[in-house]
Amino acid sequence: ELEAKQKKEEDDANNRRMLQKEDMMRENTAQIAAKKEMLTKMEQEERELVDRMLQKFAHDEEDERIKEENRRLFKQRFMAEANQQRMERNVILQQEKEIEIKEQEALKKREEQKQ
Repeated sequence: ELEAKQKKEEDDANNRRMLQKEDMMRENTAQIAAKKEMLTKMEQEERELVDRMLQKFAHDEEDERIKEENRRLFKQRFMAEANQQRMERNVILQQEKEIEIKEQEALKKREEQKQ
């Protein structure tokens, strides 16, 4: 009877150890699954952040390209206007010279006619 009792106690102890071992394995498996889920979530967040950054860089590059194009067009228009104004000034100066020459010729003719 004592042997049977010891055998039963040993079996009970073995059963408890087996149950504890199974419980630990379930806890470990749950922890591993939670870590995998956390890592997967972190990787997804990192990919999303990288995608947002790449989109921002692309947007910034496009904005800079547009600004540069606008600066180029402004300079081009400015130079065209400056050239146009220079040409108009030259025409006006030429017309003024011609008027002055005509006036001098007319004055010279009047003086010659008076003599």
